[in-house]
Amino acid sequence: MTTTVLVLLDPDPQAPTRALRIDADDAIRDRVAVAPGDALPTAWSTADARIVVAVPGEDVTCVWLPLSAHSDAQARAAARLQLAPRIAAPVDALHVAVAGMGDARGDIGADRLLVGCTDVAMHAWRQRAATLGVQPAAVVPDCLLLPADHDGAVAVVVDIDRWLCRGADIAFSAEPALARVVLEGRPTREPSIAVEALLARGAVAPLAIDLLQGTHAPHVARADASPSVRLLAWLAAALLLSVPVLVAADALRYAVAASRLQSQSLALAAAVLPEARGGTAAQVRAALAERRAPFALAAARAALVDAVALQPGLRIERLEHQPGSGLQVTLRHPSPAAIDGLRTTLATRGLRLDAAGSVPADDGLRTDVVVSHDAGQAR
Repeated sequence: MTTTVLVLLDPDPQAPTRALRIDADDAIRDRVAVAPGDALPTAWSTADARIVVAVPGEDVTCVWLPLSAHSDAQARAAARLQLAPRIAAPVDALHVAVAGMGDARGDIGADRLLVGCTDVAMHAWRQRAATLGVQPAAVVPDCLLLPADHDGAVAVVVDIDRWLCRGADIAFSAEPALARVVLEGRPTREPSIAVEALLARGAVAPLAIDLLQGTHAPHVARADASPSVRLLAWLAAALLLSVPVLVAADALRYAVAASRLQSQSLALAAAVLPEARGGTAAQVRAALAERRAPFALAAARAALVDAVALQPGLRIERLEHQPGSGLQVTLRHPSPAAIDGLRTTLATRGLRLDAAGSVPADDGLRTDVVVSHDAGQAR
């Protein structure tokens, strides 16, 4: 009988990691809490165990959007364009996953579940799994382990000091205060099943999505064809004799592939950005920048508020914005070090802070700054 091991990564990497060992009938056989840096008990990671790693929903963005794609690669590329405005990070720093990969050709234009996070976060989660001594068969946001169908209501469960929420078109994890704001006006329902039992049931059932896609997809071992030594020697000789031909063929193949890729990229961009249909690559980039502007502004504001909260004594006195000029902010702070710390934190989110001179204030200093997306990182 197959055993599923559900590893629940805490948002805080220094917190213990909980794990559940689950039978095929959804029953929790055992549970354990592992201290940071320790591995799961050896008996939990046997060869027949299916390892599902649930990552914090706070660090991912889940949306349901239509995709016009004819292949898995096109679906991920379209998803990247759709998710980029919603995540405060450079486009090339994103990791995206699309639900239903492998059958993209059959539902062109239909709403698909898209999940995005930073590539740094994905690497960190895989490293934490490796420290635990497990190789995940699947990685999924914890909020997507909840059932989705609640007659239009959003399922809300309390997991220690966090809310996990999922509805037909929404899924996230957050602190209670933030979750209440997001859910305002939506009907909610608290399932009668205990949170661990609910998550265990979701881990055993078919998953809504697996984040192990693209560069994070597991490597598939190729079967050993065991060719004879004589055949290998013949092939090696043929290869050496045909090097000039192969070089020329590769050059032609790459040129054709590059042309095809550019055409596909423009077609894909036109599907997502109808206003750029038929335009050049520069016009597509301009249309994308215009489409992203309001989302990028909201993401920059959220990143600023989060970063300010990390600096003791730093607070926002004024916050305004003008199209094309970023966020104009007046900050009150106890010392210049607070601005330096804020600049460093924002830089990790792909944002740039430009500060004017500081003036004395009653409780320290007042500084006017401009927060904008770093042109050196964003594309």
